[in-house]
Amino acid sequence: MSRQPAADSRSYVELHCHSAFSLLDGASSPEALVERAAQLGQPALAISDHDELGGVVRFAQAAGIAGIGGIIGAELTVEVPSLTGAVTGDSSRLSHLVLLAETREGYGNLSTLVTRARMDHPRGRPHVSLDLLAAHARGLFALTGCPRGWVPSLVAAGDPDGACEAVATLLDIFDRRVAVECWDHGLPEERDTSRHLMAVARALDIPWVVTNDVHYARARDRMVHDVLACLKHERTLDDMGTRLRPNAEWYLKSAAQLARRWQHAPDGIRHTLAVAERCAFRMEHLSPTLPAFPLP
Repeated sequence: MSRQPAADSRSYVELHCHSAFSLLDGASSPEALVERAAQLGQPALAISDHDELGGVVRFAQAAGIAGIGGIIGAELTVEVPSLTGAVTGDSSRLSHLVLLAETREGYGNLSTLVTRARMDHPRGRPHVSLDLLAAHARGLFALTGCPRGWVPSLVAAGDPDGACEAVATLLDIFDRRVAVECWDHGLPEERDTSRHLMAVARALDIPWVVTNDVHYARARDRMVHDVLACLKHERTLDDMGTRLRPNAEWYLKSAAQLARRWQHAPDGIRHTLAVAERCAFRMEHLSPTLPAFPLP
C-alpha cells in the first residue's frame, strides 16, 4: 500500500502565536515557544500578542540563538462596523486583526498603533479605528485573525457578502497585503467557518493561510491556560464551564500534524511560507538612536 510522503518540517510557519505577554491568555514564555518551533524544525515563527509588543525583544533574542526567523507582530483590537442586523443599537464593535511587520517602517507603524490603542482609550480597552489603522498600514501584512476577527465574525453570522466587503476594505487599507486566516481545532463550527473563509479568499483572488492560533507551546500546557482563564474571570475551575476552551488543540503543532489535518486543502499550509518570506524585518535591524550632546 502506498504511503503519503511525510510533510517537510520546514513546510509550515506559525503566523499567529500568543506568548505570556498576552496577559491571562498566553500560557508560554516567548523562549518556550521559540524552543518548541526550533525542535519542530520550523524555519520561522511569528509572535502576535494582544495589543502588545512587550515580549518581542525576548522573542527576537531567543529566535536569534535558535537560528530561526523571528517575525514581529501583534493581534490588534480594531473598531469595526457592527454586524448586519445587530439589535444593540451600537454602530461599531471591537474585533481582532493580526498584523505582521514586513519592514522597519512596518515595525514603527505597528509600535505606533499599539501605543495609540493604549493611550487613546481607558485601561483594559485598547483599540484603534479603521482610519488610524489606514494611516499606519505601510510595511504591515494583515491576517484576518481568529474567530473574533471582523471577517470571520461576518462569515459565522451568515453574511458572506459583508465578509467580502470587509476584506475589500482591508485590501484597500493594506494595498492587498492581506491573507484570509483559517483554523481547525477539531470543532465543527470552526471547520464550517473556515470552509466559507476559503470561498471568500477565492472570490477575491487572495491567499488564505492556516494558523493554529497558538496559546501555549505544548498540549500539556493547556492546564496553565485554563488556570489563567480562571484568574481572568475570577472563578474556580469547577465554575468555569464553557468559558474554558473545549480541548487542548491550541498548541504549537508540527508541519506533519497540520498537513494531515489540512490534507483536503494543502494550499493554506504552503502559503504560510510565502507570507513568512515577506515579513523579513528582524529586531536586530534596529539600531538605537541616541541624542547628540555638544561637549566643550
